[in-house]
Amino acid sequence: MGTLCEKYGGWALVTGGSQGIGKGFARRLAAEGFDVVLTARRQEILDATALELREEFGVQTRTLALDMTQGGAIEQIFEAVKDLEIGFLVNNVAFSKPAPFLDLSSGNISKQVYVNVEIVAQLSSHFGRQMRERDRGAIINVSSRTGEIAMPYFAMYCATKSFISILTESLWFELKNTQVDVLVVKPDQTATEGYLAKNPTIWGDAGIQTVEECIEESISALGTYAGWLTWPKSRDDVAELRAMPLEEAITRNGEGMLSVFTEQLGAG
Repeated sequence: MGTLCEKYGGWALVTGGSQGIGKGFARRLAAEGFDVVLTARRQEILDATALELREEFGVQTRTLALDMTQGGAIEQIFEAVKDLEIGFLVNNVAFSKPAPFLDLSSGNISKQVYVNVEIVAQLSSHFGRQMRERDRGAIINVSSRTGEIAMPYFAMYCATKSFISILTESLWFELKNTQVDVLVVKPDQTATEGYLAKNPTIWGDAGIQTVEECIEESISALGTYAGWLTWPKSRDDVAELRAMPLEEAITRNGEGMLSVFTEQLGAG
């Protein structure tokens, strides 16, 4: 069937693309022949990732360093790629803070809505319209397993991730009779730099999924499913939670959050 680049065309745009799951997608898409636009906050890490892609895969790259919690980020992205055909969009950037909801500042709440809701919606709309007009392209929005069942002490984040899931799954149906493939992926514990820095040893009995495993699960699901939990254990866990009375499922999630994030929550 050829490469993903041959199928979808154009450049790939990956937000939060310098590390972790975003970098995993960037590497996978570069291996498929896509030239890649990367956005993230720190220019030096963006430059290192872009150099790695060019040297290893022989593709073109562009980088855009910006703090996506600040207003105007959406417009800066549109301006930076206005001369490119974006054939593959990965909305990976996210902003979060584990804390009791009532302890979050109003500024933190606003930033989570802007990064996790508005940016994802606006980029999906803007580039999705272009893909629909060309009748080819792909959108992968990165949600989270935490968006499946209410998650105490992560309420704002999991609510925004639930938004991403519902939005993307709805868009999947609206475009399913076109050549534009849409998928929301829902990772669980994944061995990214950020996750390992916050939780170096406390993963629970189940272990942790590698970034590469997460990406391969995602690419395999694209074009078939509307939404996909990327870790097989997550699929079992979520099915079990959904079979419970809602209050029992929420209680289990809340107790799990306390055990995993005790140090962070205690630090405020």
